[in-house]
Amino acid sequence: MVKISEIEAALGRIESIVHCTPVLTNSTVDELAGRNLFFKAENLQKTGSFKARGALNAVSNLSSEVTAVCCDSSGNHGQALSWAAKSLGKICHVAVPEGAPAVKLAAIENYGGKVHFCEPNDTGREAKRNELVEKYNAKMIHPSQNFDVIAGQGTIGLELADQFDQPLDAIIIPVGGGGLISGIATALRANWPDVKIIAAEPEAVDDCAVSKKAGKLIVTQKSDTVCDGVRTNVGKNTWPMIQELVDDVITVDDKAVAKAWKIMMERMKTVAEPTGALALAVALSPAFNYLYPAQKYKQVGVILCGGNLDLSVVPRMLELADS
Repeated sequence: MVKISEIEAALGRIESIVHCTPVLTNSTVDELAGRNLFFKAENLQKTGSFKARGALNAVSNLSSEVTAVCCDSSGNHGQALSWAAKSLGKICHVAVPEGAPAVKLAAIENYGGKVHFCEPNDTGREAKRNELVEKYNAKMIHPSQNFDVIAGQGTIGLELADQFDQPLDAIIIPVGGGGLISGIATALRANWPDVKIIAAEPEAVDDCAVSKKAGKLIVTQKSDTVCDGVRTNVGKNTWPMIQELVDDVITVDDKAVAKAWKIMMERMKTVAEPTGALALAVALSPAFNYLYPAQKYKQVGVILCGGNLDLSVVPRMLELADS
């Protein structure tokens, strides 16, 4: 479990380097939702996602004797950890599956990371990660189960509490491995004890919803979803925090995500990756409106988690949104 004091310490370490991201509003989207939505714009964060916070806190908290870090994420965490390591004078080694999009490789390298190819499966990733740890004496930084990473993500919650004069009624947060929602939930429970905390999850990757219903951590098979940023299971370090602090998990299908993404692009003039539209998709869903009626839950926060949009997915998103 992460303590509020650890999140406060994380903010002290990183606030001079990361952005205090703005809260965006849009009257048209409010009309569609039937309530006031407040978007915490982590798509405008360093490296294009909230991942910069956790990566920077984790690297900042390492001993000066540690000169290298590593991970096996070719997505936002790989970019964020590469940036954080370079910012603090360390080297980042990233295990990347063969066949990964060139745009992701370029982003990692542009942030100073060293790319190492591995077989495109869990066994290949693990083998390469272990090799990097041994060969370069690198510290492995997990994208969601490292407690310093979780504390770094929790700084979003501290910023939100400072950006509003009154507590929000509810907040919707994407969930994949659980680092983001665990950190934010810990911070908000300490500041807004009565806020409803809702996890947003794709229907195709609903392990958090299944686990919450069962009352225990259940690992499910990974399925295809446009929300590639959360196509992973909740971990053993984040599950206890989710079980204790999160009120509900609401799932939506890819079509709902695509429609929300299109609304953000057209109405809010805001660039989001598909996972970045997941929380809005839940805010607009019948399930959320049924469980959290606007009459009682008028002020709702929405975590816009990232804006690293791969332009090659745009045609598919538009086709889904218009289908």
